[in-house]
Amino acid sequence: MYPVRYICGGNRPTAADAPAVRTGSREEQGEHGFSPATFGICGAEWIAMTRFGRMTRLCTSHVHPGCVEIILCMRGDGIRCMTCGKVDILRPGEMFVAFPDEPHCVLDSPKGRHNYTFLFRVSPRTGTLGFSCRETKRLLDIMRAAPGRIFAAPATMGIAFQTTLRMCGAADVHDAATTAQIRHSLEAIVLDAVQACRRGVRSVSSGDVLVREIAEEIRRNPLVPYPLDDLCVRYGMSKSVLVTRFKCAMGLPPHSYLLRCRIELAQRSMMGKRCDLTALAHKLGFSSLPHFTRAFREVAGVPPRQWMAAARTG
Repeated sequence: MYPVRYICGGNRPTAADAPAVRTGSREEQGEHGFSPATFGICGAEWIAMTRFGRMTRLCTSHVHPGCVEIILCMRGDGIRCMTCGKVDILRPGEMFVAFPDEPHCVLDSPKGRHNYTFLFRVSPRTGTLGFSCRETKRLLDIMRAAPGRIFAAPATMGIAFQTTLRMCGAADVHDAATTAQIRHSLEAIVLDAVQACRRGVRSVSSGDVLVREIAEEIRRNPLVPYPLDDLCVRYGMSKSVLVTRFKCAMGLPPHSYLLRCRIELAQRSMMGKRCDLTALAHKLGFSSLPHFTRAFREVAGVPPRQWMAAARTG
């Protein structure tokens, strides 16, 4: 079982269920993973490949005590990842990294999502994988210094994941040679992640500067209405071009992105305290409490009262 601690309520599996291999239904093919620790590899907690055949809401924030989590997106459009309250979009060819004891979650998994996950423990006293204590600290320092949490991944990272999972699945006997091969593949994943963090760049598909400017304005001021006609006039684009470019860069059309920003503002207002949901709904521009509740459930996966109660007890 890999280390995980959930922070607030939602529809994510429990810690006991998380490491289980799920075959899934016709809609969801599920997760196929292994614990490399069974091969005697120091620090290797969990490696997995996950495919989703339908849209899935995953809204529980959690931490992995003492561990770094790396998620490599192979396929899927607009996977929203949240770290320390900041939401960003993970696209194919990019990797997401979460550091020890850093609250994070994947908010939703669109149909067709295919990703790899690697969780490894970092210890200042024992090192990790085949890296010494000094090397482990240096690698972690490089990754922490990176600007953000999502980066363009080297092409070799996907190959290393595939190789590791294939060897873990085929290994009937845990001999020294097999263990060494698996450890070397895991080290390659970590070194690729460090390389990506050191470069600190995103993939070309996320580089629409104009759309990023619009999205940042919406995120800073989500209470302001943003009529599509006004945005088109301001930025000199037709409706179809603006919506297409915005959805390509952010994973959502402008109005849906605005609603998500308002719901995230609502969550921050509700965190750890009671509040008047009707007043909050009107403040955020919703016509009624049922309207707010429907939008909240669409984003968070649970009604606002349930989310607020879980946040208080979490």
